[in-house]
Amino acid sequence: MPECDQVFVVGDVKRPGAFPFRDLHDTTVLQLLALSGGLDSFSQRKAYIYRAEPGNPHKREIEVPLRRILDRKSGDVRLAPNDILYIPTNGKLKASASVLNHVTGMGNAAVSAAIWSR
Repeated sequence: MPECDQVFVVGDVKRPGAFPFRDLHDTTVLQLLALSGGLDSFSQRKAYIYRAEPGNPHKREIEVPLRRILDRKSGDVRLAPNDILYIPTNGKLKASASVLNHVTGMGNAAVSAAIWSR
């Protein structure tokens, strides 16, 4: 059985993991977010793609304007085989929500939705 190329998503998504790479025109940031179950509650507004380049032992970091893509103010970004999409967690937002949740008893989802929509 031939091995297929994959793309990976890690970080603040509901189901991080490896997913099959289809082709250069059909594998995008939005598609990978959908496959991974979407963003979790405390995602940052930016994401990063880590891409291997021939002859370079280090992966290149490509900044992705995640919030602008989700707001349809920027085009979707295509992925290449073996790319890693990293969605950082907003530590300050997570800590604030945790404190607010503890003090008020509100759920994290309601708090993050209120803050994220600003």
